[in-house]
Amino acid sequence: MLRSLTPVIPLVLACLAAGQSVGQSTPEIPSAFVPNLGQWDHAAHFVLRTPGIDLFAEPRGFAMELQAVDRVGRLQSTDVRLHFESPADAAPEPASVRGEQRQPGHHNYFLGADASRWRTGVPLYDQLHYADLYPAIDLVLRHVDQHPEYDLLLQPGADLASVVVRIEGVAGLTIGDDGSLIAHTELGPLRQPRPRTWQVAPDGSREPIACDFVLLARDRFGFAAATWDQTLPLTIDPGLLFSTVLPGSIAPLANLTESLAVSVSQTTGEITIAGGTREARFPVSAGQKNQGSDSFVTRLDPSQTGSAQLVWSTFVGGTGNERVQSMFVDDSGVITAAGQTSSTDFPTRANAFSMTPFGQGDMFVMQLDPSLPRAFQLAYSSYLGGTRGDINTDIFVDGQGIITVTGDSESFDYPRTPGTRPYMGGPAGAAFDGVITQIDPTIPGAAGATYSIYYGGTDKDSTDAVWVEADGTITLIGESESGDLPMTTDAYQQNYGGGGDAFIARLDPAAVGAGGLIYASYFGGAKNDWLDALHIDDAGIITMVGDTLSLDFPTTPGAYARSLNGDSFDSFVARFDPTQTGTAQLLYSTYIGGTSCDNVVDVAVNPSGIITIAGDCVSVNFPTTGGSFEPDALGGPSDAFVCRLDPSRTGTAQLLYSTYLGGSGSIGQSGTDTLWGLAVDPLGNATVTGTTYSDDFPITPGAYETRGIGGADAFITTLDLLPNGVAAFGTSSPGCNGVIGIASHTEPLVGETISITCSNAPPSSLGALIIGVSALPAPLPILGIDLWVDLSAPNFLLTVPSTPLGTSELPIPLPGLGSTRGATIYAQFVWAGPATPPPCPAGGLSASNALALTIQ
Repeated sequence: MLRSLTPVIPLVLACLAAGQSVGQSTPEIPSAFVPNLGQWDHAAHFVLRTPGIDLFAEPRGFAMELQAVDRVGRLQSTDVRLHFESPADAAPEPASVRGEQRQPGHHNYFLGADASRWRTGVPLYDQLHYADLYPAIDLVLRHVDQHPEYDLLLQPGADLASVVVRIEGVAGLTIGDDGSLIAHTELGPLRQPRPRTWQVAPDGSREPIACDFVLLARDRFGFAAATWDQTLPLTIDPGLLFSTVLPGSIAPLANLTESLAVSVSQTTGEITIAGGTREARFPVSAGQKNQGSDSFVTRLDPSQTGSAQLVWSTFVGGTGNERVQSMFVDDSGVITAAGQTSSTDFPTRANAFSMTPFGQGDMFVMQLDPSLPRAFQLAYSSYLGGTRGDINTDIFVDGQGIITVTGDSESFDYPRTPGTRPYMGGPAGAAFDGVITQIDPTIPGAAGATYSIYYGGTDKDSTDAVWVEADGTITLIGESESGDLPMTTDAYQQNYGGGGDAFIARLDPAAVGAGGLIYASYFGGAKNDWLDALHIDDAGIITMVGDTLSLDFPTTPGAYARSLNGDSFDSFVARFDPTQTGTAQLLYSTYIGGTSCDNVVDVAVNPSGIITIAGDCVSVNFPTTGGSFEPDALGGPSDAFVCRLDPSRTGTAQLLYSTYLGGSGSIGQSGTDTLWGLAVDPLGNATVTGTTYSDDFPITPGAYETRGIGGADAFITTLDLLPNGVAAFGTSSPGCNGVIGIASHTEPLVGETISITCSNAPPSSLGALIIGVSALPAPLPILGIDLWVDLSAPNFLLTVPSTPLGTSELPIPLPGLGSTRGATIYAQFVWAGPATPPPCPAGGLSASNALALTIQ
């Protein structure tokens, strides 16, 4: 069912490889030579990253970091440099190096505290040209099939014997029986195949001739072409540089940290991803390297094709290590991100809360606006923390532009506003508290932190997620090992359950002192309970997801599962209304998982209350649905999962869709697939991001990179969450609450009944489901809506009401004749709803997109 997988993108730095799926183009972003315009403090003119090799183009050659994973999975690397020596009687003048064949798109680099060294609009090239490397001899450096490759271009009369290549970082060189050059490194033998060589005849045709490597010393080689007619141009192509790479698996091009955030624009469909990567690596000399990682933010437009899908990409960091841990993208495309940094020179702006670091490891907060020119794109950037360790967990930006950052702190001097509780942790190093800080980026300096507090007790307390409602109320979730966490009298659970409980806290930042705590409650059972993510709808209902070991975790009647499955962690989903009293506050709560460990990481809720969750699991019996993308475990140590639940149903019917996602690994690869983030678009498609160690992670046909690059690759995958035989197409004509979605959560099997559902319809309204045997190639506009089902072909209409939540479901019996297998029918909802106030459609009519249902 690869039809439903749209796009899968192994991510390396900001260069992404992508797949192709039916009906939708996906990012195909090749490797590129990136010029060093001062963003890196080394002598390389350009940088190229390919599978297993990071290449740095220098004035007379190139340095490489070669990477591999050994038999037990450890990352190994070594540095090799190819230097084209100047003739003995000539000064060692550097060659002129220029980029050629420019790619679409560009990179930005906000690296270090010195803004004069930030670079934006950095172009990308397919190849480099070294002019006059030797008299009448040029060199072209290219990347072919994701491997670097070089050609020597000799003009008539050039002296081939003048080409002397010194290799640093090897134990020696030998010539193999097949004529290949073997370089002996710490990681094993590396080969350059015998050069393909040709001279160009006067008529332009290529005439192949013999060419051989010549050993000149233990670490030097040259070339010999005895039959070359020196009146003709000559090209020497040694083939794929080190094409056999290394024993074992190819190492990761970029060691992505354990944090990735993803957002999908609700209007443009553009995907923004952020995380951390070892962009700063460069082998200064053989055996030495500059270690470090930078945060990155990359934006893609899946509606484009090829490399044009890379809309915008930037690196931000200092000389230490950085990673983006959380991200918020507003409707205008401005990106607000937070994370951790160990750099003392992290790039900051003059309007920052703090331009200087606080201690051993700080949080950072930054805003990036791709619509602004060059360096102004980094609109805000600041350190945040105390003198000890501070870790970011989440970020939220409200309608007034106030940034709310949450995290965990061991610092006794984390900045806090007057009248709030001090650090409550135990003795130094024994505990940490949660922290919440609100920053107004329009106010420079310390005054920009308009609200900042600790939240915790005398033991370990950790925040996980935050949400700010329209009235300014902050809702914070996390977990606590403190029995004295501040509670309110109306708490759902007043007492600490033991082993570590989840907690919910609602705060009023405008109130003073203890009055700022509106609501606080523990939430859990007798063992460990964790919260990971939340969503709050317009009615103030809190949807939370997390994990639990508790056999007595609170669940509600009619829930999908009311008992722990096995003796390991299960995930849970809960809906909560803190305005109710006592047990009535818990509207819905269910376990979900298999018999081994399950870990949910993110949640999304549509206006109709349909819940989508995503995470990863060890369980080989995680509950899945028939016809899902991958209903069976994939064989690796862990797989990702994506599920959709409808709490308005009862029992197992609540599970609308559930699938595994990942690979089984391969030789040298562990098969571990870890999920970090989820975003759901208006039509219900789920975009997830994470890291994979699987060489066989599913990639759609036509992908730029059809295999895992090795080590920890990032992925971006969009699933339509429709079963086999069901495909969505077209667009919605939105109603008062926005886009209206149509779906089916069962396979269209011969003789069975299929349920067609609608979400985000006008609440408590009357509509119609159109069923037809033909679809239109383009929509038919009529009365303000777009029809996708062909009304001129046989069709019928069924009236249907919507619930107060804007949902609807209609069962449709399918023909029982085997001859109907393979036939396709089409369906679309049309609704009569309010015509006012805006943005309700003026004519009161709205419509969903459409479904194609192929009978199986």
